Amino acid sequence: KKLTDETMTIFSPETTCLRRVKIRNAPLTKRGLRNLRSHKIIELEAVGLKHVTVNDLIGCLGEWTLSNLKTLNVMNSTLFNNVNEFCVVVALSKLRNLRSLNVSHTEFNKNGLAIIAEDLPALESLDISCTTISDLSPLRKCKDRLKSLSMYNLRAILNKDVVSTICELKHL
Repeated sequence: KKLTDETMTIFSPETTCLRRVKIRNAPLTKRGLRNLRSHKIIELEAVGLKHVTVNDLIGCLGEWTLSNLKTLNVMNSTLFNNVNEFCVVVALSKLRNLRSLNVSHTEFNKNGLAIIAEDLPALESLDISCTTISDLSPLRKCKDRLKSLSMYNLRAILNKDVVSTICELKHL
């Protein structure tokens, strides 16, 4: 069975306490995701969301979760709604304590990379595989904290500055 907006109502804060949430290829809308608002989530995996954007997902999270979320995996989900690609990166930058981010197989780009490198001071693990990123230079801002970087099938592999940028990442 698929997780739907209706089945999401099972997870009311009166009956459940969600800390680690995994949603895979579910036809959820903002209506269903709003059920996450009252929970104190520290790990969120929302893979393959196509009916809502990552910005919508982040907008459905409560203040406690926005302040304390450690892991976010939005692989193969929709980042942009063709209206404003900037807003999703601004939404991601609200997750100040995020340590691990997976945006693989999404429309994530260099502008997003620059913003998260600057605005996510706790970021230690990043997966940008199969994205449109062709320049890794924004990662230099993470050189003292990034411990894990996954980046297969990137255009950046053809860029001559890739090796020098990676060598600057001290803790990989």
